[in-house]
Amino acid sequence: RRSADLPKFLHKVFRKPWQKFCESWDYMFAFAKGHIDKRMAEVAEKVSQGETIEGKYLTFYLAQEKLSMKTIYGNVTELLLAGVDTISSTLSWSLYELSRHPEIGR
Repeated sequence: RRSADLPKFLHKVFRKPWQKFCESWDYMFAFAKGHIDKRMAEVAEKVSQGETIEGKYLTFYLAQEKLSMKTIYGNVTELLLAGVDTISSTLSWSLYELSRHPEIGR
C-alpha cells in the first residue's frame, strides 16, 4: 500500500476515500503485473527455443538480468499509468475554464 502518500492521521479522517485510493492502485498494479508476467512467459518460451527476441520497452526490461522483478513491475506500471496525471490535470483545467466562460461551450 501507499501509506507514505498521506499523513497517517488523515487515514482515519478520510478512511473510505483512502481505502478506495489504495484499492484502485492495487488493482492497477495487479493489472500491469498480469501483462508483464504474460510477456515474460512469452519471452522465456522464445529463449528456450533459441528464437530472437523482438520488442520495445517491456522486452528491454525483461532482458536485463540485473533488474529485480519489483523494479520491472514498478517501472512498467508507472509507464502504463503515466497519462493519468497529465490527462486529469488538462481535463480539470479545461473544465474550470469552460465553467468560467460558459458561452464558449455552447
